Amino acid sequence: MVDNVNYSVVDSKWQQRTLDSSWSDIEGTEETEQLCSYSPSDSNEYRMVATFTRDGETIEFASNFFGEIVYGRLNSLTVESDEITLETLFISECTEGLNLVVTDVKYTVKESKWQERDDSNSDWSDIASTITAGELCTYDPNDSREYRLVGRFVIDDEEDYYSSNVLQEESN
Repeated sequence: MVDNVNYSVVDSKWQQRTLDSSWSDIEGTEETEQLCSYSPSDSNEYRMVATFTRDGETIEFASNFFGEIVYGRLNSLTVESDEITLETLFISECTEGLNLVVTDVKYTVKESKWQERDDSNSDWSDIASTITAGELCTYDPNDSREYRLVGRFVIDDEEDYYSSNVLQEESN
């Protein structure tokens, strides 16, 4: 009971979709009379869909969705302090990434950002001040944490999520 209203779960399931596609059920996530969590392992968007009864009336509900992004290593993208190299293109300041052709490969940057973590046993976290749309921007860390540049790229008309190498400055 919530706010003097009786709710009960009839059934629930998880759904997924790739960027801008239709939702599809995830096999094996259907539950009766309960809600369960789900831990994704790929770069899709996810939501829970459930049927409830509310004071005897049946209602359907879809949760807000979330994305679990897995960044693949893009070997042509390397970073150093205040520098980015994409194939043979050297970048030392924020640079628009729209239809960049480098060694016969076309790159478009949809969004990019820098991430940091304490060490290889820690999770990556976004550095909010570095989030950009359509640009690649350098970063100059001032500590010995690990850093990487990540983003959503279109490479020769194929869109996916990629990361650079890991940058770690020496401790002073």
